[in-house]
Amino acid sequence: MCSVDCPCQADHHDIIQDDIKEDSLNKVFHRTWKDKPAPGMIPMKFGFEDDDKVKKEFASFEECYNEILSQKVGGGSDMYNAAVANYKKTVNKIRYYEEEFECGGICDMPLFYTTKQLADGLPEEDCIDAIIENETDNGIIAGINLGTGIIFVLLGLASIPCGGKKKAKREKHTELAEESTQR
Repeated sequence: MCSVDCPCQADHHDIIQDDIKEDSLNKVFHRTWKDKPAPGMIPMKFGFEDDDKVKKEFASFEECYNEILSQKVGGGSDMYNAAVANYKKTVNKIRYYEEEFECGGICDMPLFYTTKQLADGLPEEDCIDAIIENETDNGIIAGINLGTGIIFVLLGLASIPCGGKKKAKREKHTELAEESTQR
């Protein structure tokens, strides 16, 4: 997204550049605001020029993937078809999480949302953290989990055999009785 292959809409440049600084862009995403990047860096691209191969600007990563990126990867094999089918299932889940929890990505926070428009801004939280935060904020679920935990602890304590010390005392009495009869 926002690359030579998938240029972002030109009018979104200032919005995004205000949200993310060059240092973070370099270290985390290996991207740069500079037109002539250092090796290993991908320049951010907004709008297209007459000599560009791609003559369209994209508003979301999903739009770019469907129109450009999915066509570039070698297709036709069973593995590729399975990967595309899996992406189609997964993208619907990601769309749900992005809309429901205002988050992006699963393990790490991405630079862009997968399905939401660039105009919506950049993700501020990864989805795992957002989901956990949402669940722990729910008092009813937290109460049920706490109650269940207490019950399991009590059941564990109740399973400890009762009278274990009485058996030890009984054995000691038996030993003493045997000693006295032997005398």
